[in-house]
Amino acid sequence: MKKSDRKAVFDCQTAGISGDMILGALMDLGADIEKIKKNLNVARKNFSNCKRAQIRINDVLRKEIKAKEINFKLDESASHIMGRQLIDSIKATIKELDFSLRAKELALNSINTLVNSEAKIHNERRSNIHLTEAGSFDTVADIICVTTALEDLGMFKNTTIYSTPVAVGGGLLKFSHGTTSVPLPATLLIAQLKKVPIVAFPVSYKLATPTGISILSNLVHSYVQFYPMMTPLKIGYGAGKNDFNEIPNVLRITIGESWGLNMYEFDTEEAIILETNVDDITGEVMGYLLDKLLEEGAKDVYFIPISMKKNRPGHLISVITDKIKVRHLTEILFKELGTIGVRTYPLWRYTLPRESITLKIRMNNKTESIRIKISKDHSGKIVKIKPEFEDLKLLAKKFNTSLREVTEAVNSELRKRKIGKL
Repeated sequence: MKKSDRKAVFDCQTAGISGDMILGALMDLGADIEKIKKNLNVARKNFSNCKRAQIRINDVLRKEIKAKEINFKLDESASHIMGRQLIDSIKATIKELDFSLRAKELALNSINTLVNSEAKIHNERRSNIHLTEAGSFDTVADIICVTTALEDLGMFKNTTIYSTPVAVGGGLLKFSHGTTSVPLPATLLIAQLKKVPIVAFPVSYKLATPTGISILSNLVHSYVQFYPMMTPLKIGYGAGKNDFNEIPNVLRITIGESWGLNMYEFDTEEAIILETNVDDITGEVMGYLLDKLLEEGAKDVYFIPISMKKNRPGHLISVITDKIKVRHLTEILFKELGTIGVRTYPLWRYTLPRESITLKIRMNNKTESIRIKISKDHSGKIVKIKPEFEDLKLLAKKFNTSLREVTEAVNSELRKRKIGKL
């Protein structure tokens, strides 16, 4: 397996996420406990309010699923501190540790996300914010130990990291500021600011913590409803502190390799299919819609004749697009068709590396440029070479000749330059 083919999925759609659950799952995957203990001690020395810190790892069962439970035994002199102290502690620690740049960024971004969210909620400057639940060495320990485990497992190198939507729990929670609804304000604000999808689950408990969601939101490359196409290689389970009747209280992290066609070294990309059925539009509208969707960024658009209810002839309209374009292209479908529903499906595309060159050709004592698209395999061998059709049409008009003659002239020029053939 090539390292660039590796994928990791944080599955937190059932029991949510916390710093100790992430650490437990990573240790279940094989992260080096001695490295974690060593870096925990460095962090403790950079935190003046903590005299001693120990980590305890237990194998427990959560609804008959074996998982690792992490507990920090701390000797702290204050119950809560200033947000600035947490940030300074993280900065001093990563300066001493042999972390990669990506690991340092995760640790620092995670604590900044956490402190900034608390400051915004309480309308305080982050240097002045007093942290209660998060204002403990436990927060620093979570971030530094998780970062150490990720680094040890090589997950900052050539690994695409995904997450399912985060279960946040529900009900009411009593804490230092009184009674509040779950999810906690900081958890909800981080999800809003970092675009983390959340999902409710019928458990009257806090399933997602501000520390856990801060780490996750700065680590994940993409959020998915379903696992990407992959072959699982390792699975790790991190246990939450409570054992619920409704669900196994575990975070699952799966590491795997790309499946199927990637064995032939194709590139992969994630896309979305939009679909809708129509039976009341004209051919002119369909032609206009196709052009508009492509102009607005669709990767491909196609129409399939179908039979609909009451034996009416209709069309299935399918649009392939990037996730970022889904909302915009869906709005176009609603606006142009008047349809009342659009379906979406995730998909993976296997693609060849592509490049574009500009070729100059001469005909009838005139020199013009044409764009050429070239697809190659990973050995560099040309698989397909194709001129832009719109350029061919334009040149045929400029040269006052046939499209066939222009195509032959381009083909001849490509052979002369030993680029390939059409």
